[in-house]
Amino acid sequence: PRTMRTTAGVVLSRRLVAWPGACRQGARGPLARRWLSIDMKKGRSIGIRSLGSIQVRQAPGTDHGLDIQVTTTWEDEVVLESGDSGVEVAVDEGSQSAVITVGSASVLRLATPEKIDLHVELRLGDIRLSGSKLEGELSLSTGSGDITVNKARSENMRLHAPQGAVGVTSVVEASHLCVEAETVSLKKANTRKASITAARATPDRPLPSQGAVSIDALYSPDTEIHCTWPGLDAPAVSLDCVHGSVAVTCESGDVSIQRVTGSLEATILGKGDLKLNVDSLQDVSSIAAASGDVFLTVSHQVAALATLQAGTDGQVVLAEDHTLVEEPGILGEGSDQARATAGYLLPDDTRAELQEQAGSRGKIDLVGARDTAFSSFFGTQEGSDGGSGMDDQLPEIHATARVGSVHLECLSWRDSIKRKFG
Repeated sequence: PRTMRTTAGVVLSRRLVAWPGACRQGARGPLARRWLSIDMKKGRSIGIRSLGSIQVRQAPGTDHGLDIQVTTTWEDEVVLESGDSGVEVAVDEGSQSAVITVGSASVLRLATPEKIDLHVELRLGDIRLSGSKLEGELSLSTGSGDITVNKARSENMRLHAPQGAVGVTSVVEASHLCVEAETVSLKKANTRKASITAARATPDRPLPSQGAVSIDALYSPDTEIHCTWPGLDAPAVSLDCVHGSVAVTCESGDVSIQRVTGSLEATILGKGDLKLNVDSLQDVSSIAAASGDVFLTVSHQVAALATLQAGTDGQVVLAEDHTLVEEPGILGEGSDQARATAGYLLPDDTRAELQEQAGSRGKIDLVGARDTAFSSFFGTQEGSDGGSGMDDQLPEIHATARVGSVHLECLSWRDSIKRKFG
């Protein structure tokens, strides 16, 4: 093919390769910035070495969709390909960055190194990030379209699709994670602080079977999830495994959380049931359904202080005797015991001892059993206050169904294993 040599690099018939130091000088002197501006022709590709940051945007006035496909590779080169013309690339050697402005093109393919900052801002179109794990500042935004990410690690990660769906097919890791879309589906998320919002913006947006927000595994000490799909008669939030602390607020729809290790706040403001399975608890957890039932299942290892409050048309339902060592004094005098119950959840072996006592002698020393179980479970020292100080060491869980019932079940160790592994 015909070859042309310029101060900007070597231009072949179908490919241009550029590198810092070979670009046209924009000023004189040791602090001169070098830059390169290229208009991609139809069918050409561009390779740029030693870039640290890429920004992709649509040209002003563009009214058609753009499909951006980004693939991370082990190569130390950014390669741009487009089947259409109308792509302008500006490279700044001083900041080792590139700005890609897309006009008439409908498809843009990028192959990038694993370590690079990527910022994409679209008015209309889909963004797909695949390949190996991308590491760097990541901000993906489309006004109308979907975002799909395979693997990414970032200090600050932003995934913004207010009229579309955000999906993570493998894992995202971030100090600060911000996700906003109509529907959110995450395979795995590991973050220090996260904000996840699912808000319906288009009337014809179908709701996935797993809910508006679906997360398989969440590891975070501080996560907030908001779901604002009004009038939802289907699952709103579905979390499989939660490690850490999470707060969930839904306008309507069911909330299902299969496994919790840590603390939780979950509130349904409208119609919907709340189903929660607890593996272990820390600090204080609170769950409330405004117009629906609460189903609470705890593992055989859980020891906690629990308060259960049902609505006027509901009741507190305990799966079996000795599920809860009741302490009526916690609620105060005059409480309706059918609709309000408080007491202590005991580990499985202590519940078995209580059942054995009930079958053999017909009388149970509940206070003694509680104190013995808790002191052995938490390893309290001799001489410590085993009475009034005991509650200070216990995690707490408060369940409220304002119009509905609260159901509590404590699993045996066999049932816990069966539920966890199927």
